[in-house]
Amino acid sequence: MYSMYPPPLPHEFHDTPSGGHLGLGKTLAALAARMWWPHMTRFVKAYVTSCATCQWAKPSQQLPAGLLCPIPVAERPWAQVSMDLITNLHVVDGCVSVVVFVDTFSKMAHLFPTTKSVTAQNLAALFLSHVYRPHGLPDRIISVRDPRNMSNMFTSLFKRLGTSLAPRGWQLP
Repeated sequence: MYSMYPPPLPHEFHDTPSGGHLGLGKTLAALAARMWWPHMTRFVKAYVTSCATCQWAKPSQQLPAGLLCPIPVAERPWAQVSMDLITNLHVVDGCVSVVVFVDTFSKMAHLFPTTKSVTAQNLAALFLSHVYRPHGLPDRIISVRDPRNMSNMFTSLFKRLGTSLAPRGWQLP
């Protein structure tokens, strides 16, 4: 579409050291002060937005990350367990994911194959059979997963253990 216009024009006003990759507005203003052609704005916009240097050096528009909160040190083995799901692996026996339970005290890990769309009930069953039975219920479970999924997992785990969750202020039946 833009092959009828010579490509060195935007290059001279945008990519050279004197141009300095100053963005769409300044590149277009510098070009428009010296020349004009039909659809010049569209051409310069396409050129500047496809500039690899500008895309690489573009400043982040996200808020800065908050302060780091270190994980407290566990006092005994299996008192604190971290849990994560590694997905998009090669398919082996229909499983493309691995659920990982790691004791933060001893760094001992249990890895179990599962599907990418593992349900909270299946995750609770894996936790119950591979962490709770051999090591007991940890004091703290750390996970970076979705809070709703974790809530469903704990609800399912409590149901399997025969435990009811009663937040402070609730009346037990």
